[in-house]
Amino acid sequence: MRILGIDFGEKRIGLAISDPLGILATPIETLDSSEMDLVIPKLAETISDHTVTKIVVGIPWTLSGKSGPQTKKTFEFISLISDTFEIPIKQIDERFTSLQAEKKLRLVDKRSRKKQKKIPKGLIDSVSAAIILQTYLDTK
Repeated sequence: MRILGIDFGEKRIGLAISDPLGILATPIETLDSSEMDLVIPKLAETISDHTVTKIVVGIPWTLSGKSGPQTKKTFEFISLISDTFEIPIKQIDERFTSLQAEKKLRLVDKRSRKKQKKIPKGLIDSVSAAIILQTYLDTK
């Protein structure tokens, strides 16, 4: 049983997968959300390859806990994948996951702050998906 974590963004979709026991989340890849006709087949491939039994999607609530423009787009994406795949979909608050992901990636880069390279946005998105998924796994 594996769980797929998704960080849906306007430009990119970060993906992460759990281990078979549902203990650890690992970032796997980032998809281009502007090419939605390619996203669904890629998700189908990922779901099949990893025998995914559940999907966890991060919901980008505003700081005040309300719905914003990206929240609406995320719910539209959830509707699309729930109509496409017969897999349970859970939602989890994703506020600050991109910031957490960037901080974690900077901690790994041991160079001085001035010498650190710019972190690719796609990497941040897949690590954000892993944080979303790990948060879900930790609450089980």
